[in-house]
Amino acid sequence: MKRDLKKFVTRKWSNFRTPPSSDPSTPAQEAEKKLERDRKDQELLEWTQQLPAFQYSPIPDKGYIRLLEIVPAPDNEWIQVRVSNVSLEESAQTYDALSYVWGDPNQPRMGISVNGCHFEVYESLYDILFSLRPSPDSAAATSKVVLWVDAICINQEDVAERNAQVPIMDSIYRNARRTVIWLGPETKKTQRIFEMLENLAQDSKTAAPDPSFSDRETLPLTLMQYHKTPRVKTSLVELYGGDDNIWRILKASWWYRSWTLQEILLSTDITFFMGRYKMDWVDFCAAVDHGFRLRIWSTLEQGTFVNKDIMPYFTIKDLQRRLGLYSSADRSSEAEHGPEILLTLLEGCRQRESKDPRDKIYAVSGILKNIQRLSSPADAVNQVKIDADYASPVVYVYRMMSQQLILTTKTLDVLGIFPARRDGACRHG
Repeated sequence: MKRDLKKFVTRKWSNFRTPPSSDPSTPAQEAEKKLERDRKDQELLEWTQQLPAFQYSPIPDKGYIRLLEIVPAPDNEWIQVRVSNVSLEESAQTYDALSYVWGDPNQPRMGISVNGCHFEVYESLYDILFSLRPSPDSAAATSKVVLWVDAICINQEDVAERNAQVPIMDSIYRNARRTVIWLGPETKKTQRIFEMLENLAQDSKTAAPDPSFSDRETLPLTLMQYHKTPRVKTSLVELYGGDDNIWRILKASWWYRSWTLQEILLSTDITFFMGRYKMDWVDFCAAVDHGFRLRIWSTLEQGTFVNKDIMPYFTIKDLQRRLGLYSSADRSSEAEHGPEILLTLLEGCRQRESKDPRDKIYAVSGILKNIQRLSSPADAVNQVKIDADYASPVVYVYRMMSQQLILTTKTLDVLGIFPARRDGACRHG
């Protein structure tokens, strides 16, 4: 039956999924294509469901994780991956860690093959695997595509396993060869956006400040300082002035997810992907910082209010600077202590989204653990402990964290972190 199913899917797959097309089409044509794709996606799901359901094998102990390898295949074949248990320590620098947004829980679910068995994933993850899968005829096929993906590598139905794996997610991202940040599928304007970013990143290395202004400063950490930054002479101002396509990236839902804060702050090598286009984090920051420095994009909305869509980016930049103090020789003079930096991290997650309200706290636990590991022994008395426990009620998790912060900081600052509902009451997430 397996052999017959594979023949059927291989034969019909060319009509199931095709790479994004840049050809212009009318809204009616796009709607018709979507209906056809949804119909064939459902047909594929029904056929893959004939495979035996995938069963997780237990992870040996807390020093182990699961990794998946995407099997190279042409675009007209279904997605197959191989999952195995590996030692976290021994697998360092052999895999990429995926940072992405699960998306709407009501989105379609797609069938894939995991170790020859049926497994369902959200359409958002399916599209990522499809985009990252190497073709057997490409040079990339000679090197394995090995990933850590939370939705597959952690048994989401096993609370005990989630409780054991969440505390080591900081090590998973720190040990990865690279963190792949998926901003979403490409659009008709993605190519222009990345060309603009590449030109800005390159120009930032050579552009000279206008001599009529004072010495050039680095990009400020606050918007008040930003307006004091010297102007720079460059032809890119005329080329890209008023081009608001950058917001297609800075508005991506990835910037508003709780877990992405830890995933990017603990990673050492980061690459942004938007469909087939990619750019590393260092160049991305150079481009965005340079664009704001040139006043290509406005930091204001309606001329008065700060554009809220730039805040997640500036928050990450600011936290990267603060966390960098802990690895410097003079960290005792500027670095915040455990409770204070935890308040800062929780504030950074204040308006971010999470499927589980507990993750507003658990999502920063790895960062806090690394900070406390680097702190001086004198700070041990003020260390805050976060134990992931998805069996505990949300109210209990929030109450215990609040009590620890009140006792260690000797303030009620934690009460100002929770977002307020429109009726004035506090809410959990």
